[in-house]
Amino acid sequence: MKLNKLLLTFIIGIFLISSITASDYLGTQWEDINIVETCTVNGFPCPNDFLCNITISNPNNELIVLNSPMTRNDTIYNYTFLSTDYLGDYDINIYCDNVTLSGNSESSLTITTTGQNPNLRITIFLLVIALGIFMLALHLKSHAIGFISGVLFSITGTYLMIYGLGDVADMYTRAIALVVLTFGIFVTLVSSIEWLEDLG
Repeated sequence: MKLNKLLLTFIIGIFLISSITASDYLGTQWEDINIVETCTVNGFPCPNDFLCNITISNPNNELIVLNSPMTRNDTIYNYTFLSTDYLGDYDINIYCDNVTLSGNSESSLTITTTGQNPNLRITIFLLVIALGIFMLALHLKSHAIGFISGVLFSITGTYLMIYGLGDVADMYTRAIALVVLTFGIFVTLVSSIEWLEDLG
């Protein structure tokens, strides 16, 4: 009974897990990213005499870019950011002005290994369902349900291999994916062999 309550609490907790607050920009580690700012004055695009400069600090609060000019392209200003070595959140401050008017905007850039927002919901959901069906197969001693759980573990391992774990896709997440995939294949083979032996 306690196991059922614990499992139910864990499953409810999975659905309550939310990913981190989305940043204004999202990029992949070691890849260039274009930072674009739209400059407006009273709802209209800024005149040609406006200049915009950008300041960027990395997740260690070190200034990487200090008041670098942004390139004007019609009504937008662009800056190609090259220093995406560190994982985490970068602070961006853009300051635009001409002789009489000025303004600034603050935004953030999140650099991950995958270029995606961290989201563990699908991975955790697949793992919990596969584990739940596996426990059910052990409890009922059903080879058919064991076969299904093995297939689900294999699908989860494949998903981890392709998309990584949250916002991380590296050698370690691939190793975890390989373990889950191998376990899934093992459970599928064992349950199918025992299922055939019971039938034959």
